[in-house]
Amino acid sequence: MNNDGLPNDATGDTLRRLRDDGANLSKPHELDFYVAVPSKAAAEHVGNAATQIGFAASISKDDEGPDWTCCCTKLMIPDYSAITDTENMLDSMAKQIGGRIDGWGTVPVA
Repeated sequence: MNNDGLPNDATGDTLRRLRDDGANLSKPHELDFYVAVPSKAAAEHVGNAATQIGFAASISKDDEGPDWTCCCTKLMIPDYSAITDTENMLDSMAKQIGGRIDGWGTVPVA
């Protein structure tokens, strides 16, 4: 745990970078959660399930390798616990069809 209350992991590091770049972490941001899956059908399945629980979803074929990605986007405050809870939920959904969570990102909001 860092002295700013954020853990020393990828999510904590990303939140620190956003804050240091001028993002107001108390304001909602469009957060993109990336789910890697083995097929177009699996990506469509994740996308459909995600839209039913309030995400916007888009799918794309990865440039390298056989995987597809479903990008699940939601407007939310970039809070560490909310992000990790969302990643865990999407990862559980993806694992049922041979996929996994593959990170998250956002554009900073001042």
